[in-house]
Amino acid sequence: MKRDMELYYKYQPVTWYIGVIEADPEDVARAIQPLYAPPDELRGIHREVKPVETALANLEPLGLADKFLMVETKDGRTVLFGNAFFSFVQMPTWTVGESLDVSAYFVCNVPNTISRDQRSGAYGGRILEFRKPEDPYGQEPTFYVGVINDAGRWCFYRYGEERSFEDKKAYKARRKRDRFTVEMLVEYCRELGIPVYDRSWYSENIITIHTSPLPDAKGLTYDEAKKTN
Repeated sequence: MKRDMELYYKYQPVTWYIGVIEADPEDVARAIQPLYAPPDELRGIHREVKPVETALANLEPLGLADKFLMVETKDGRTVLFGNAFFSFVQMPTWTVGESLDVSAYFVCNVPNTISRDQRSGAYGGRILEFRKPEDPYGQEPTFYVGVINDAGRWCFYRYGEERSFEDKKAYKARRKRDRFTVEMLVEYCRELGIPVYDRSWYSENIITIHTSPLPDAKGLTYDEAKKTN
């Protein structure tokens, strides 16, 4: 399993939150730019050809929430990343999906590293959510399954259409955090045709939107970010 997720582990925390939009990167970039990068703050929309690993590495410094990365997949979809430490790509994923009238996915996989005193680390959680254009944000999604550590209390949620690949036995596990495991998340993504942690799924067509960070803002490297989480 860990070998299958090398991309995820190497580029945490960026890979904790991933959006997938059923449109090409050019259309996604044009939809995102006016919503999240006002013209007076826009430093550039950069189109390049490079491996996904190089593109993710170039998101440093992290934590500034000033970069969106769009990577085209080999089946013509767009995977959306951001350089923040929080769920920076979730709302853009739904907003762009609605504006382009296409389906979209959100994949969240945050390791539970919160300390006993809850003063350091991250609250864990795993979410897989799928929305069609007729199921916009604010309404029940087409498909959703997730477990979330909500301030020390684990919660399990399941909404929408049933899928043949679902492990319904696991949904009844005694511990709620075990009702949707990392292994289940990876398998569900594969079944839905969005293997987000598989580097072979990605093409080398890259678009980056870069806005101006806050004055005097200083971000972290991947290594530094891992130490804080």
